[in-house]
Amino acid sequence: MNDDQPLIKTDCLDVITAVNAAMARESFAVFRRTIRPDMLWSPFVGLITGELQKFHEAFVAGKPHHQIPVSRGGAELVLPATAHRG
Repeated sequence: MNDDQPLIKTDCLDVITAVNAAMARESFAVFRRTIRPDMLWSPFVGLITGELQKFHEAFVAGKPHHQIPVSRGGAELVLPATAHRG
């Protein structure tokens, strides 16, 4: 590998940013990884991310949603009723 060459050419940065922003608008997982790139990704985070994505897609499609409050370690989050409660 040539150390003189940058990994990303700066003349493409605007395009890369625009593509990433478009992907983040469609995917909660991409959004989370964009705003917090150093965040540890655990199975619990993946589960919550997946449920939030399903909730968003149902909301946009105009489908009815049922919510249940979930409390984990003092933090409360509202999840769709289809969420796995283990």
